Amino acid sequence: MVAKNKSLEETLLGLGIITPEQMAEIRKKMAVENKTARQVILAMNLTNEEILAKTEAILLDVPFINLEKAKIPLEILKLIPERISKTYDTVAFFKGDDNTLKVAMSNPADFQAIEFLEKKIGMVIEPYMALPEHIHVIQSEYHALGSEVSKALADVEETAVDITATTATSASEAEATGMTDDIGDAPVARVVNTILEFAIKNKASDIHIEALENKTRVRYRVDGIMSEALTLPKQVHPAVVSRIKIMSRLKIDEKRVPQDGRFRVTIHGKDNDLRVSTLPTIFGEKIVMRVLDRSTSAPTLEQLGYRGQALKTIEENIKRPHGLILTTGPTGSGKSTSLFSVLTQLNTGLVNTITLEDPVEYWISGVNQVQINVQAGLTFAAGLRAVLRQDPNIIMVGEIRDQETAEMAIHAALTGHLVVSTLHTNSAAGAIPRFLDMGVEPFLLASSLKVVIGQRLCRKICPDCLESYEASKELEKTVRTVLPELFDLKHPIHDDIFKWYPKIPKDIGKKSISLVRGTGCDTCNHIGYQGRLGVYEVMEITDSMAQLALKNVSEFDLLDHAKKETHMLTLQQDSYLKALEGKTTLEEAMRVAQN
Repeated sequence: MVAKNKSLEETLLGLGIITPEQMAEIRKKMAVENKTARQVILAMNLTNEEILAKTEAILLDVPFINLEKAKIPLEILKLIPERISKTYDTVAFFKGDDNTLKVAMSNPADFQAIEFLEKKIGMVIEPYMALPEHIHVIQSEYHALGSEVSKALADVEETAVDITATTATSASEAEATGMTDDIGDAPVARVVNTILEFAIKNKASDIHIEALENKTRVRYRVDGIMSEALTLPKQVHPAVVSRIKIMSRLKIDEKRVPQDGRFRVTIHGKDNDLRVSTLPTIFGEKIVMRVLDRSTSAPTLEQLGYRGQALKTIEENIKRPHGLILTTGPTGSGKSTSLFSVLTQLNTGLVNTITLEDPVEYWISGVNQVQINVQAGLTFAAGLRAVLRQDPNIIMVGEIRDQETAEMAIHAALTGHLVVSTLHTNSAAGAIPRFLDMGVEPFLLASSLKVVIGQRLCRKICPDCLESYEASKELEKTVRTVLPELFDLKHPIHDDIFKWYPKIPKDIGKKSISLVRGTGCDTCNHIGYQGRLGVYEVMEITDSMAQLALKNVSEFDLLDHAKKETHMLTLQQDSYLKALEGKTTLEEAMRVAQN
């Protein structure tokens, strides 16, 4: 330990960073040259800025934070106005639930600045020591999105008129009139490009541009969580919407009905497809853009998180020449990604694969993909009738929504085709009652349905700030209740679970349960999570399961039978097992399993 109330040079000596001779030289130069110890030490090249800052943090009894790779949300950064941030060389980086604000300062000993910030912001300030150069880099983020916007604001009214006053009603007409050339050089075009670049840089899955009463709000969804990134003046909203419509080849002057489109951009050498949806609201059109990274190759089923018996069941059944395979779950649970992985694995060139999608999310080389167009009469049912005349081997139906589509998909599966599709249910076992509610005949369903996958996405623990802790008695009881197979040595799949989830300690039942969580760091914006992984339940429809379907039994009975006959691990169990492996937190597993 280093004693407090020591000088900087004494503390460095105590830490073994400088020698007694060097300390004497430092003090001599301080007296002769009238410089601070810090200035002399740096001039003598005895250590670097970071070590000095960490030492000063020890002297001041404050934490040190490295902001070199920090990604601070704009709404947190702006809690301290830019002018004040630069005046006191400080930036906010984390807001606590208890009205506290953690701030990085180049001089945490400036108590006057801390007192001023507390009065100005109305929050309790927790000071951290940070390198000035890192603080200055973070301060540039005040304009990470706003710089291009600021340049556009001076001419925003003129820009808005130029774009919206045109008589062109589509991108093709805009091209014919040469309007796109003008817009491409316009400030608003640069604003849109900056919004896209910032979203892709931060790995956002969706971009929301929303018209509010007095402003336009830009929000990103990262790892399933929404956060505000930028606000724009209300008068720039029509210009931004028109720019995106032109890029998506949508009707510029049609503001009364929703529209769908897509476009592609290349940012930092990567191709990204953006699926665009417009929606009229009372204050203007809302734009939502789904970001799809074309440069990302299809993940394998293992990479998606499928394990053990669940993985084996899928791989065996997708090799069948016919049958129906379903993925289930709410919107945004990764169903399309699972099908994308399956189709890519089956896309050998020896089969004819056709998809019906609304919309087409992933483009798969060598696969015939069809975009549903309800207005033109191309529904899933109509498309499926046409596809069956195209000599297919494998058919992907984007979603089964009604009785007609369900019956046609089942008939296709019964007539020698492998059909994969999605269904909105809360669990794998819920798929059979859902089909029966649609009016599908039980005997047809029992003959065609082979596998149902239930899935969710949960957040992964940030690898840069994970820590282990011992589970409380309550949590341990919960784990033992959900996963009796893990603690019952005589259970048929007890040993298999440790093969499927190799990072779980084999002596877990003999001592207290150890869990992992993220403490929050610069890498994850002090959230404790970074990225997402899938959790699954895979229910194989055996002969006895098919007989239960004929009897129209409840979802609970189907699940209970699947667990007893095939020892299926439920979605809840898979999420808990991945938490025990240290891939996610038990709290996140509990949250996801309840949805």
